[in-house]
Amino acid sequence: MLAEFVDGTKSMVEMACLANATGLVPDVRGMHAARATPAELARVLIPIEDGGILKRRGVVDFAIGVAPGVFVVIHTDHPVIQEELRYLKIGEGPYFALYRPYHLTSVETPISIAKAALDHEATIAPLPEPMAEVIAVAKRALRPGERLGLPGEDTVYGLIEEAGVARYENLLPMGLTRNAEVLVELAPDQPIRWDDVAVEETPLLAMRREQDRMWGKMTNDQ
Repeated sequence: MLAEFVDGTKSMVEMACLANATGLVPDVRGMHAARATPAELARVLIPIEDGGILKRRGVVDFAIGVAPGVFVVIHTDHPVIQEELRYLKIGEGPYFALYRPYHLTSVETPISIAKAALDHEATIAPLPEPMAEVIAVAKRALRPGERLGLPGEDTVYGLIEEAGVARYENLLPMGLTRNAEVLVELAPDQPIRWDDVAVEETPLLAMRREQDRMWGKMTNDQ
């Protein structure tokens, strides 16, 4: 699990969940992972034309330098809102970073479970169609006959990608790598396609096929 944190797969899965619930998308494959302090977020994670690194607004990303906190960068042209945010020392604008320097997983998770069970209230729920996918990428050179492992192990890691791009390029979802047999030579950091492996027949694969049928867009020819 710790290796999954370090190779980035955990962050990719978390941001994909957020993307699929909000309609936001990754700006680039794997996100930018910019190095930025909380004070720098509203200058870095903003569009290029405004001095930042993003190609567009409405994206998910993360920064190296703010863990274990969570943040959102917002924009406003409204003079009164800008004045109030400056008064509250949130920033100078027109982009502002709202930052919480902690996340209380051990407390928040049981609360989410209780809300779902008792109040039928979802903490997070996906949109009708996916916005993002976590694709499998070779962690090292892989040869035919080898079998892929799980996140955090030595064969693959995950990168977030727009769902439409993943479908178009026929890229293998990270969640289906376990025991998949490699059919072709794969170079380090090469995205893995459905055709590059033989995926193990499991209930999870059956559910993925059904999910693809629900979208009306098959990710492979099965």
